[in-house]
Parts: sequence; structure tokens; C-alpha cells
Amino acid sequence: MKHHYLFAFLPVCFAGIAQADNIRRTHLHSLKVHPLVEERIMLDSIKGDTYRKFYTYNDQGYITSVKVFGNNNGEWNLDMGESFEQDFTFDANGRCTKRIVYALNELGERADTTEKVVLEVDDKYTWEKHYDYQNPNTPCLSDAIAYDRWGNLTIEDGYTYNPSTKRLKHTSRTEERYTGKMPRTNHCNYDKIRQNLRTYSATVTPNGTNYDFSALKVEGKVTGGKYTRTQSYLNATVARPSSVPGSGWTTFRTETYDLNADQTRPTSNADGSRTWEWDALGRPTAIVEEEVTTKYTYEDNNAPGYTIDELIQPDVPFYPEEAFLRYGRPRSIESITDGGREIMVFTYGDHLLPESAILTDDMADEGKITFTYNEDGHLATMVLTTNDCETVTTYVYDKYGTWTDVDEEMRRFEAEDANQSPTRSRLLSNLAKPSLKVARPTDGLVDASQPNGIYAIHFNDGVWQYEGQYSVYDHIVESGYYHQYLVSNATVPDNPEYNYTDPIAPLELDDDVCVDMNILPWSFRWSYDKKNWELRDSPDYAYRTYTDGSNIRRDLYNADQEVESYNVYVLDEQQRLTENQFHSGDTRRTDSYVYLPETDYIETHTLSTQIGGSLEQTETRHYYYSKHSYTDTTTDIESVGVNKPAIRNHTLYNLQGQPVKTPHRGIYIQGNKKIFVR
Repeated sequence: MKHHYLFAFLPVCFAGIAQADNIRRTHLHSLKVHPLVEERIMLDSIKGDTYRKFYTYNDQGYITSVKVFGNNNGEWNLDMGESFEQDFTFDANGRCTKRIVYALNELGERADTTEKVVLEVDDKYTWEKHYDYQNPNTPCLSDAIAYDRWGNLTIEDGYTYNPSTKRLKHTSRTEERYTGKMPRTNHCNYDKIRQNLRTYSATVTPNGTNYDFSALKVEGKVTGGKYTRTQSYLNATVARPSSVPGSGWTTFRTETYDLNADQTRPTSNADGSRTWEWDALGRPTAIVEEEVTTKYTYEDNNAPGYTIDELIQPDVPFYPEEAFLRYGRPRSIESITDGGREIMVFTYGDHLLPESAILTDDMADEGKITFTYNEDGHLATMVLTTNDCETVTTYVYDKYGTWTDVDEEMRRFEAEDANQSPTRSRLLSNLAKPSLKVARPTDGLVDASQPNGIYAIHFNDGVWQYEGQYSVYDHIVESGYYHQYLVSNATVPDNPEYNYTDPIAPLELDDDVCVDMNILPWSFRWSYDKKNWELRDSPDYAYRTYTDGSNIRRDLYNADQEVESYNVYVLDEQQRLTENQFHSGDTRRTDSYVYLPETDYIETHTLSTQIGGSLEQTETRHYYYSKHSYTDTTTDIESVGVNKPAIRNHTLYNLQGQPVKTPHRGIYIQGNKKIFVR
């Protein structure tokens, strides 16, 4: 009898949200009244040869108007398409509940309403509902975006309005549900965290008068002293996007675990290859997996309240220190195998994080581990010192504080036999590395010579990340799928044009704001007849951002996986952006940034050329800043304030306009001037 292994051949649900040019698409749920500093340096205007832009702000530091002018034969005219005004409404808790955007006429006066965004909160989600004004003062719902209680972008609903029938139609829905907070997509363990936290995903697309519905769900149930975790998928045609079929789910994976007496903790999986022992607080005292026993003792009585599903999933730290703080503050972690025994004993100071640890390995020398942490309280370095070497592990974070990479450097203290190398602790290796496995792909991604069964596709070649699985029966690959993602190891540097703007609501929408809903992979399915992979779905475009020598490069890939254009970002010794070089076909454009000393502005120079050297356009722009005073509005919070006169003092500010009490080496602002602290 021939066996068939079932898989969910589903594309990633979210096609993405159109990225906006300016603050008009800033997410409403992130806008709040904050206790602000008395002064903040803000960008007031941009003045160039052919372009001018002016900003005004309210009491909370949010932009209330943007006016853009273009030079037409020496006469400055308002660009009504780019200019706008907007009002904000805040509730008694300081949360922004409504934002209305108005167009401006040729005189710069407020004209028709162009957009309204309303915040609504129900028992499950925080909704942002966007209304367009197709006719003056006639709002029409265009899309609705929902965030779960962790702030994950969860649902995107699309609507269209038929003017002839005067009816609003719900055209599409994309949805994902999680059991915890998702990191940014450039996080070291993003794929594994997403895999563990996602319990449901669905997409609805128009198909004539009906809609195609595809969904994937993960369910966990406790029955009869066992915990069963099932994964199912469903493809169907529905009458409208809001209707979800109640039957027809196909289960393609089932996992069963035995539970303890009170049915709160797993004790073993179905085949006994993984077992757990727990203390009275629900913390593991021993975990046995793949012939490795890991034992834990704890420093105090604090214990996180994990669910069964969270406990049976592999460790996927959100921050690197969580690799050893997962179950509470450890006193010791011990790893036992047939070949040896390793113990780490931690030392704590006046804080909750370990300062050092002693590593005892009966197969090698003892070592001392020293931990350091960054300003956000997350692990910055881990140094293992033994008699013959020192290993420094550095954890890399981007400008948002997201853990993105791990660097490791080993230094030998004295020359030894080249065949000898310091033993790397298994425990330390688990702490030092992200949980992402890196391997080279095999020919065609599949291996039909393996025994019957289901095999994972999971590797990273530095450019592409592959995730999927395939089945083998009688040395024939019967079915399979995989998703292919671009791999980034860097982020686009801050644009110096906006260094001093409000960090709460930046002038320009950052590319990564919608990144969780904008990652669509190339999806492939195995063809049994053709004995090869077939492309099933692909994004219109995708970015890869990475280090290229001393610079940062960002490639734009088209649907055919070809680099269509790219940017090269050149940084100076202080990691400030000095050039942004754009390349697309025969077109070259370079934006260069000049940091002028002892002034309150910077300059940008733009040079556009074609292959062959013909000059297309040059433009120089000056960016002018001043200090603005803000108040924490506690009365009449429903109203929107206006700018206050600047207050002069001698406070130092960083390049984000935040006050600094103990400055380190770098550039700061004092009295409207830049100063350098050595």
C-alpha cells in the first residue's frame, strides 16, 4: 500500500501594506501624549534651489502641517498634492483616537477633508480604520488594520466603494494570530519565533463573485492526561470574506505528549525521545533530549507561567540572555552526555542579571565567563577565558534595539599544536549562537535516498533562507514545499535629514514600520510528475540589506529573483551617513550629506547622471532646525495645542533631541550649536 504524506501548500498570507511617503500613514495606535522634555530640536524647514518644505507641530510634538513649494520660473508655488494639515484627538488616557487630514488650496488654506483615521478597541483587537473622502466630506472606509494585545499587526481588511450602487464591499482579509509578541523580521530567531507563536493564518482573495479562502491553524488540547498538538490546513471557496468554513480542515501533523498529575506540564513525547522533570513551581529540573540531559537549579523562587505549548517548543530567545533565563534565574545549568559533564554556576551582583559564571568541563579546562550588558539591559558581550584562549562573543543590535546577529572572536594566549583547539562548551555554544541553523543546500533541496518519512528543509546560505519539508517513499520524493526568503544582516542607516525630528512620530515613515505585513516569500511546490520544484507564488519585490565591505548595501529584487536596483550607504568614522548612492539600470543618483560645524543645519547635495556621464540634475538643500517647547497636556486633553516659544538653557541633547545628563564621546547639541564631547 502506497503512503502519502500531507502538507499545507499555503503562501504567506500577507501581501503587504502600501508604504506611504510621509506621516499620513503613521500608525495611529502608536501616537500618545507623552511626558516630553521642555525642549526638543525639530526640523522647521528644508530650502533648496527648486524645492522648499515647511513643518509645524502641536504641543505633543506631532506634525500639524506640511507645506511644500516648487520653483516655477522663479516663482514659488504650493504643491497641493504634497501639502496638508492634520488634527489629532486624544482621549483621557492620552491615546490618540482620531486623526483627520485636510488638503490645502493654492493659498495654503485648509480645504477639503482627504482622510480620516479612527481608533476603535474591542475585547480582542485595537482597530485602525482608514476613511477616504472620494467625494467632499463623504467618508468611505478603505481599509481596517487590527493589532492584537501584544501589538502584532494581525488583520488587514480591504474595502471598495461602488459609487453607482452606493455600497461598500468587503473585498479581502489577511490574518495571522499569535500567542505572544513577535519581533521585527530582522531578528536572529524571527522565523522560529513566528513558527512557534503563530496559531492561525488565513488569506481571502476575490474569485469572481466568490472568494478563495486558504488557512493554516495550530491547536492544542488537553484530554485524558495527554496534550495533543495538531496542525491543519484548509482551502475552500466562500461567499464573502467574513465567512469561515466550519469543516473541511485537513490535519497534516499531530504531536502527542504525556502530562503530569495536574495536567499542566509535559513529562514525555509520544516516542519518549524527550522527557521532562519539574519542581513544585513548574520549572524544569531536568530535560532529556537526544541523549543529552540538562539539569537546572535556581537562584530564587520566581518562575514564569508558561503554557504547555510554550514548554514543548524549542528554545527561541527573543533576547540572547533569555537562553539561560528562560525558566527563571539559574544557580547552575548542567549538561550531561555519555562523553562528559559540563556545569555553569552563575554569580549575581546587585541586579537581576548574572555578572559571571564558572564553567567546569570534565573534558577540558575550567573557564570563567564574564557578561556585559547594553543600555537597554540586554546581553552585549560574553567573554570565556580559559588557560589557553579567550573567546569574545558580541551580540549585535540594530537602531531599534533588535537582536540581529552574533560575532565571535577567539584569541589564543600561546602557540600550541595546530591540531589542538580549545574545547567549545556545549552549554556556551547554546548561549552564544542564535537558534537559526545554517547549512549548505543539497542538490535540488531533496534527497530521495533517505528512508521513508518526512524531512525538513531548513538552511541559510547567507543570501537566501529556505524553510519547508518533503516526503520520501520507496526512494521517491512524493511531495514537498518550501518558502524562500531574502536574508538581511543590516538595517538602512538613519537619514541625517531627519536626525533632530521627533522620535515618537518621525517625519517620514520608516521602511520597517509595516515589515511584518510586507514579507511575502517565493513559494515552491514539488511536482511528482516533473520530479522538480514549481514556483507557486512570488512577491512583486523584496529587499535585502547587508554589509558590503565598510558600507551598507540594499538590493531590490523583482519577482524573478533578480536585483533590479540597489542603494549603497557610505558611513563615516562616527557611523553617520555621508552618501546614499542609488543605481538602477543606466541611472545613477548620489545624495551626499555635509555636517556643518557650529551651525544648526546640514546640507545635502544631489547629483543625478546617466551612463556616459551626461549631467541630469543637481540640487543643494539646507535643513534648518530650532528648539521647540512642549508640555504634558493634562487638562483639556481633547484639544490640540500650538507651538510654544523656545526656552533657552544649557542642557545637552543627543542627535534625537533627547536630554543627556552624562554624555559619552560623540556629537551633541547645546544652545542651538553642535559640540563634540571627547
